[in-house]
Amino acid sequence: MNARNDRYVVVDLEATSTGSKAKIIQVGIVVIENGEIIDQYATDVNPHEPLDSHIKELTGLTDQRLAAAPEFSQVAGKIFELVKDGIFVAHNVQFDANLLAEFLFFEGYELRTPRVDTVELAQVLYPQFEKYNLGILCQELGIELEHAHTALSDAQATAELLLYMRQKLFELPKGLLESLLNLADNLLYESYLVIEEVYQQQSLLSSPDLMELHGLFLKKESKGLVPRKLSKDFAKNISLLGLEERPQQLEFAEKIEQLLEEHQTSFIQAQTGLGKTYGYLLPALNLESQAGS
Repeated sequence: MNARNDRYVVVDLEATSTGSKAKIIQVGIVVIENGEIIDQYATDVNPHEPLDSHIKELTGLTDQRLAAAPEFSQVAGKIFELVKDGIFVAHNVQFDANLLAEFLFFEGYELRTPRVDTVELAQVLYPQFEKYNLGILCQELGIELEHAHTALSDAQATAELLLYMRQKLFELPKGLLESLLNLADNLLYESYLVIEEVYQQQSLLSSPDLMELHGLFLKKESKGLVPRKLSKDFAKNISLLGLEERPQQLEFAEKIEQLLEEHQTSFIQAQTGLGKTYGYLLPALNLESQAGS
């Protein structure tokens, strides 16, 4: 079973517990190919046992709802078709992958896909974070998580998290990606596959604002702007700033300059888009520089 390196199958399971006797009660799957979400699937699963109050409160599921849900054997084939040719992705992947593999095995399906853990990947890319649960990561990175502990909602948020981190990898220089791949043996799962996929597509051109120093990639020191003296002519100052000349802005600036020279306090109203910021600022700075000279 060869997984495509650009197909990620993001899975989230809700279960009766986190122990060895856990039974699946809800499945959420989101499929990503070539950096885009192309499919999703969700189903409740009848566990044939009552839920404890904690699971009911956490997931919002009820015994009545699950009693009407299909048995896992009825949905196993569909689930296996979705996950068999992809890289299995989950947040804390061990629980979801092991539990799903066990349930599929009892239905005659062998799940042997590589595993990517978005917790592990986040720890590599965001070492400064204190916690890595899904809710906190979504909050830190601005990812929407509408209904936590609902399988499809959690799978969608995990998929968006994966895409967010994948994009961050594309913004890194290829040399740094290579350095990360050289450290891949330190990872618990095959989370390096995301880095590898990006590395294979990444341009050889390094980021122009980065430099390599003893294996570290550092931002180049930006050159300071050369100081320039203000001209008495407003239009020339606008040109020096690389801005487009606007006749109404010039008229506005001349009026401001006149009022400042006469030390008059006045309220001037002007329409949006006229360029009032420079219309106020440049005459004021010009007058200040003349007073100081």
